[in-house]
Amino acid sequence: MGSERKQIQRVATALIRNPAEFNAALERSLRLRGTASTGLAKLDAVGIDEVCAFIACGHSVHDIARELGIAAATVYRWLHETDDKTDRWMHAMAISADALADKAEDLLLSAPNPFELARAKEVANHLRWKARIYNPRRFSDAMDVNLKDASFKDDATLLKRINLLLLKAKAEEAEAREVNDNGAEHEEAGRSE
Repeated sequence: MGSERKQIQRVATALIRNPAEFNAALERSLRLRGTASTGLAKLDAVGIDEVCAFIACGHSVHDIARELGIAAATVYRWLHETDDKTDRWMHAMAISADALADKAEDLLLSAPNPFELARAKEVANHLRWKARIYNPRRFSDAMDVNLKDASFKDDATLLKRINLLLLKAKAEEAEAREVNDNGAEHEEAGRSE
């Protein structure tokens, strides 16, 4: 039992430290344990903690599948076997969103010339899109509207309420823009003096 645990720990360490050696370490571990080299067995040998750590670092399910030499559908099926695995995976995805946003910012800041900057903008847009998918609460542009406590007699009342909320949001946006414009004018006036 103890030797199996050590083998699994070696495989997990290989995954985190050097994904290129991961597949070979996994195959050795499975042979020593006498386990068939199926996709689910490979994932069971790695364990949910290591898979989630890999995802939290910004890697995708497809990256994991590629490293293990299995289909991405097998990884998804394994992640959905139990509610615990699914919850832990979703938490890792939310953490991963921060890594993706950081990566997008790094790409933009490190672009050495206009061509690379244009390329970095496209990649950064894609990474920010992925971050919104992985963690919509943190990276979404959506407005949260709570209508739980409201009571509406008909559709007309509901439409009035929605229009009022939209007008309020537009007014706040215009006010923020005006404050920003006034700040910019003030800076320009200070420079010209």
